[in-house]
Amino acid sequence: TLSFADSLRLTGVKPLFQVPFLQLTPGIVPKRVISLEASNDENAHSYRLEQNYPNPFNPLTVIGYRVSVPSYVTIQIFNVLGQEIITLLNHEEMDAGEFEVEFDAQSFPSGIYFYRLEATGIERPEQSFIQARKMILIR
Repeated sequence: TLSFADSLRLTGVKPLFQVPFLQLTPGIVPKRVISLEASNDENAHSYRLEQNYPNPFNPLTVIGYRVSVPSYVTIQIFNVLGQEIITLLNHEEMDAGEFEVEFDAQSFPSGIYFYRLEATGIERPEQSFIQARKMILIR
């Protein structure tokens, strides 16, 4: 037979907006993302963070993203506790276009991870984009 002694108690649970890596930048008022509409193809002029593939993965996955204008790009990986475990790109200067970066999780345990893209326009810093997504590493 199966029995339970006590109900599950969750302590220290925070709403998502209080998790530091899901915030834009703690202590700074978020900047509005400017959408360029000079072309009929709106996808060609927008920032975007793609879902990693494969997902779930073991041990390699690819993260795709699009940068609408030349930008400084940072991509970080966080564990489920919100602790940064690795930075894949650190304020790298990128031209406008679509890119992919590979994440090798060989030295990390199974679990849920988050990846976060932060991009800021080089010539127009008011053009910025921040997004986070979830991925699962299975051993």
